[in-house]
Amino acid sequence: MADTPPIIERFFPGVERTRASLALAEAAHQEKEILHYAFERGGLRLRRPRQRGQSALERVQGLDDQQRLEASRDLFQLSYPLLQDLHASGRHHGAVHPGNLTFYKRLGLVDIGLNRCTLFPFGAGPIPAQSGQLDYRVWLWSVSRPTVVQPEQWDLACLLGSVVQLAVGPAGWSQPWSPADRLGAIERWAEAFASDLPQGADDAPRLRHAMQASMLVEACL
Repeated sequence: MADTPPIIERFFPGVERTRASLALAEAAHQEKEILHYAFERGGLRLRRPRQRGQSALERVQGLDDQQRLEASRDLFQLSYPLLQDLHASGRHHGAVHPGNLTFYKRLGLVDIGLNRCTLFPFGAGPIPAQSGQLDYRVWLWSVSRPTVVQPEQWDLACLLGSVVQLAVGPAGWSQPWSPADRLGAIERWAEAFASDLPQGADDAPRLRHAMQASMLVEACL
């Protein structure tokens, strides 16, 4: 069929078949997030449809500074409720970055619960970027979530860090930031955003919540 999306194959080296990893893979298969998975010697291999639409990174490429700033604020406003709903269902994402925020008719989260940071929540060494995939090491706070940081807090901190990094522009899209530099950029972005919000806006407590999560993550790294 002409409208059928192409298939993408991903390989996660080092992922062994355990009760937890099997449950993650099987849940993603049942929910049709992936089409096939297999635990092989050396890791987990899976196939899934390539997501239609534009990633958040693709969406802001070519914009000027002011347009990127406005787009980053819009992205935070649209993404936060998606994470709220996900967390309310008892799930978390694990790797909220621009490659997993996709615009197709509307904004959606992809690779929920089945990504490198979920399979290796506390780190097992970085996995090189794969063809067709955004390099998560550039966009996340670290290659692993600190044990004292709850998954929901990690998601919010990674969302806020990613939208701020998008706002900064292409100079910040190729190399990982230090946690201190990321938090400094977040604080400047959040202060400007908060000053532009109308009194009583829903985004004010959401921004505070994401800021608190970001400060906790930075303090743990």
